[in-house]
Amino acid sequence: NMPTGKPSNRPTMTPSDRPTVSQSPTNLPSKSPTRSPTVSPSNLPTESYEVKLRSYLKNDAGIRIESSNANQAITQITEEAEANGELQLTPKVVQRYTMINMELALSSSVGNLGRFNQDECSWTGITCNGNGEVTDIRLLGKGLQGSIPSEVGLLQALTHLDLASNNLQGTLPEELYDVLSLRKVFLYQNRLSGTISDKIVNLWSLKDFNLSSNQLSGPIPSTLRSNGRGIYNIRKFNVYDNQMTGTIPDGANLKQLQYFDLGRN
Repeated sequence: NMPTGKPSNRPTMTPSDRPTVSQSPTNLPSKSPTRSPTVSPSNLPTESYEVKLRSYLKNDAGIRIESSNANQAITQITEEAEANGELQLTPKVVQRYTMINMELALSSSVGNLGRFNQDECSWTGITCNGNGEVTDIRLLGKGLQGSIPSEVGLLQALTHLDLASNNLQGTLPEELYDVLSLRKVFLYQNRLSGTISDKIVNLWSLKDFNLSSNQLSGPIPSTLRSNGRGIYNIRKFNVYDNQMTGTIPDGANLKQLQYFDLGRN
């Protein structure tokens, strides 16, 4: 008989003992595209306070920024906003701009009328109403020099303007006659020149108008009358000691008038 084959001595592998091959290497870098780093909103460039302020004054308030004083006012408001960390673009900032202009234009020998970051309602000689609007400017005999700026026309709540007994010169800005709330204007004992505008007809609420002891010229405006269109409340009109010429307007019909002085002209 043929010898029978011996059982194989080779080790046998069970399926679980066989090495497994990974379908994709796990250590290879991902081939998916990487995203560019994101920028935090806080790092994005922001529009400066000055740019925002100039845009608001020009486009919303309709202000023409031309003088060096106007640019200085913008610089101060910008610096105040940076110090406070905010800029509020409201009618209050227009008033702030106007009052800084006034202070720069009317330099005083007794020091500044207001200070950096100090609300204009607390300035020397300034009174405001409950809404924070300037109603009174009373700076009689404060050693003021310079000219009344056109920006005064932006103070639409102003009722009382007293810059008398100072050293002001130049002409009355036409914009002054746009302040329809004006009741009392005291500018006597200065060196103001030029004429009184026909636009005085716009000042329906005007009661006292004293520009005596200046260097005004020209006629009394023919619009100084109460005819249903012009002034009707005026009680005192004083241009004593100027250089005015002409005649008293016919048919003025100023029924409320109590004092009318044209002497020394």
